[in-house]
Amino acid sequence: MANLKFVTLFPFTSNVELAKDVGMIPWIMQNNYGYKSKLVTIKNGEYPYLATVTKNLELEFIDGNYDRAINSSKYEYLLLKEYIKNNFKNIDILNIYHLSIYHLLLCNYYKHFNKSGICYIKSDFSFDPKKVWKHWWQRLILRILAKNIDIISSESLISCNEIGRFLNKEIINIPNGYLQKKDYDFTKKENIFLNVGRLGSPEKNTELIVRAFTKIHTKCNWNLYLVGPMTEKFKDYIKEIYKMNSDLKSRIYVTGNIENKNKLMTYYEKSKVFIMPSKHENFSLAVVEAQSAGNFLILSNNVKPHDDFTNYGKYGIVIPSDDDNRLAAAMIKCTKMNFTYSLYKNYADENFNWLKICGKINQNILKKLREDDLQKG
Repeated sequence: MANLKFVTLFPFTSNVELAKDVGMIPWIMQNNYGYKSKLVTIKNGEYPYLATVTKNLELEFIDGNYDRAINSSKYEYLLLKEYIKNNFKNIDILNIYHLSIYHLLLCNYYKHFNKSGICYIKSDFSFDPKKVWKHWWQRLILRILAKNIDIISSESLISCNEIGRFLNKEIINIPNGYLQKKDYDFTKKENIFLNVGRLGSPEKNTELIVRAFTKIHTKCNWNLYLVGPMTEKFKDYIKEIYKMNSDLKSRIYVTGNIENKNKLMTYYEKSKVFIMPSKHENFSLAVVEAQSAGNFLILSNNVKPHDDFTNYGKYGIVIPSDDDNRLAAAMIKCTKMNFTYSLYKNYADENFNWLKICGKINQNILKKLREDDLQKG
């Protein structure tokens, strides 16, 4: 693959995106699968991760107004269209994020100039074709535009099936993942329920965990750890909880934000059960990071890939996001379980590790190249 140029167009890249799919996929495709990768973006601050996380990944900056691009899909489209027009000869695999009409048009524009090039759109859960275009003739145009796209992926099996049925096209499952694959000392695990996220933000539903724990804390010897930045409202809320029951000060630990990844992983390593009761959640890296450290999962039914994460209930419990009694019952059930930490970890390593994920992307690119060669032959 040494001669194949893998180019990701994502004009909204900041430093943090380098450690997510936007940066990790082109970096691993280059480092582990032999592509020549480039990430194209409007400059948005500094990029210290280029020296630590995605070393040697090439960033190319395009001239454009970041604020205008993020608020105007048409402006973003025109910027990227101009880049494709000037650079299509130097792109073998065009990688674009999110399945939108403008992005489908961009891929078709690229294919017009470079018929042997491969287009790959990585979609998430935000795309709902029935909401994007409500009329049948609009959806027909969407299907026609999608025909020329070589590879389309989505982050869960459910969304792959839904989009695939709508577009009448195979959609591959490419989730997000983690890079560090390491062995953990499971003897370090303690009786800890763990939650990581933006504590107190409405969609994260942190208060539900606290309410559930207050119902069970006298029935078990487990503690609750809450990790992440806090809203002011949640700070006041947890103070009231401590005021009403001073015993909870030594049972509910609120750490605040932890930016250091290695330090954060120590919390995953020593906890046994990871809880995410979100009212709305697409693909959560915190879930797979917790699972990679051997955690059993309790997820709300609004964590959309809950079946993917729990292997359809084998490695976790799914509860309603509005029922603290059901969550309390699930937590009590966990205190009586015998966990197989290595099983949960192996499942995560097999399904959510970036090397495995990018290997699947590589396989689909090679498959497309073979099909094109057969057609030419």
